[in-house]
Order: sequence, then C-alpha cells, then structure tokens
Amino acid sequence: MKRILLLAAAALIALSSYAQFNNPDNRAYFGLRLSANINSPSDVSVGKISFDGFKTGPGFSFGGVYNIPVWQNLYVEPGLMLWRDTYKENVFDDDERDAKYKFKKFGISIPVMVGYRFDVFSRGGWSFFTGPELRIGLAGKETDGDGHSEDLYGDEGVANQADCAWNFGTGINVDKFYVGFTASIGMADMFKEQPKYRENRFCFSVGYNF
Repeated sequence: MKRILLLAAAALIALSSYAQFNNPDNRAYFGLRLSANINSPSDVSVGKISFDGFKTGPGFSFGGVYNIPVWQNLYVEPGLMLWRDTYKENVFDDDERDAKYKFKKFGISIPVMVGYRFDVFSRGGWSFFTGPELRIGLAGKETDGDGHSEDLYGDEGVANQADCAWNFGTGINVDKFYVGFTASIGMADMFKEQPKYRENRFCFSVGYNF
C-alpha cells in the first residue's frame, strides 16, 4: 500500500512538473533585441599550417525576432538583425611592432532558432535554443595604422560577403523583458583566397517582447 501511495505521489509530482514546464496556451509574439558582441575569429590556416591571425574585437547588433509556438513550449524564432563587427589582424611590421590593421564591417543577418522554454518562474521562463544564422556583409573596410583603408568586399576585395554560423544559446524571459547569451560558431571561410579563417562570436542580449 505504501509503495502504491509513493508511486501515486511521484506521478502527481511528475504531472505537476510537466504542467509547469509546458504551456499549451502559448501565443506568437514580436520582440526587439539589442546585443553586445565579442568577435573572436578562428586561427588562420594556409594549407595544413595554422596560426593566430586575429585579435578579438567588439561589435553590436540590433533587430527583431518573431517567436512562433510549435507545440506547447517548443518554438521557432526567425529574426532580422543589423550588425557591426570589428576586430584586429594579429600581424607585425618589419620592426616587430603591432601593425594595427583593423577590420570594420556592417551588414544584416537572418537567424532562425529552434528552442524550448521551461516555465520555471511565475512570471517567465528559461529557454535553450540552437539554429543557423545567415550573415551578409553590406560594407567593410580594412584600415592600417596610418588610416589608409581598402574595401573588403567587391571585385577588388579579399573577403566574402556571405557567412553562415551555427548558434547555441540560452535566455530568460521575465514579464516582457528578455536577457540572453549566445555563442556563434562560423561555418564558412571568410577570405576568397588563402589564407582561410572563420568568424566566431559571443553575444550578450537584452530585449523587450510585445
């Protein structure tokens, strides 16, 4: 009898937890997002040789997302963002001094995240998500320490305009406010020719859901 009561109690707790973590009445909503980014390019590779070719740099992105419930707390969230990235080339001149070459880029991105939210708060939830992100550079410059700059894109440019990344992240919603963290792993080589490298970044985001 005690065993039956214990099993019944465990079942009630499991059902209660399931009801807490899953909400069948979720609705679609639009949200604004502002992110501070740390751009961390991968090592540069030339054939089988690789080396640390870039230093990290700051960036930001701003845009909107549309959260679409699929089943209970499972959702799909496409978005459209404007972004600006900067980082430095890790190169030296003939006197072994930092040559201070900088990349400055501006563009748009289209992330499509698939996630699940656990309703662990009375006024919000904790989400985990992953998915691809298409990034397109609209303008870019490579600037040296003397202020001379060259275009990164176009026929004369050395960089590819299109990039694809895979994102992993987590976020917390409280009422209509959002705070999140995302790690982005670059999947495409960014130089047209040798050497090769990929763009990774870490993003801290805040937002508001309507």
